[in-house]
Amino acid sequence: MGMYLPEVDEQTRGTVVETVRAAFEPFVHGTEVRFTAACWTVGARASSAKFS
Repeated sequence: MGMYLPEVDEQTRGTVVETVRAAFEPFVHGTEVRFTAACWTVGARASSAKFS
């Protein structure tokens, strides 16, 4: 979201921030936000082999 929020208007940005904060509220513990999550990073590149 950080990549897209600077590109939207102020009202949309405020709505998104408000919605995300409300969604994470149950996970806020003092100054930390704690939750279990997983993240996958997938990468690929073209093979240098030539196909016939």
